Amino acid sequence: MRDPQKVLAALARTEAKRKEKLKNPKARKHKAALDRKWRARNPAKVEAARVLNRFGPSAQEHYKIQGQKQENRCAICNRPMAKPNRDHCHNSQNLRGLLCRECNIGLGLFGDSIELLSKAIAYLQFWNATPAPCGVGASSSGPAPSLHP
Repeated sequence: MRDPQKVLAALARTEAKRKEKLKNPKARKHKAALDRKWRARNPAKVEAARVLNRFGPSAQEHYKIQGQKQENRCAICNRPMAKPNRDHCHNSQNLRGLLCRECNIGLGLFGDSIELLSKAIAYLQFWNATPAPCGVGASSSGPAPSLHP
């Protein structure tokens, strides 16, 4: 069995050599090119590492279970998803469900604001209740609801 102290010392020397080598701009460019090629060949591993680094080791399991619960359908519109988007709270970083691209972008554009989404729903309900074609002519239902207090 190898001496742990010698193994650690060898690892430290190897890491020091690697760092010294990367001070050379030509070596840095070469390493960057190799990294780009590897990432292009291994997108699933890159994505798994991104999720792991951002949300921790429980994230992969959370989204796997969530995908099964949702039967690989969007949690909002219920459409089947070929490539689900992993939804999370941008303030707390808490993991949520899986969404299709369109629903995920929609939530993002509304800043995850329940207040703004409620106003958008009221706006659509108002205009969907009017007899005139969408956005054409005056409404007999009165003025459109104000989106501002």
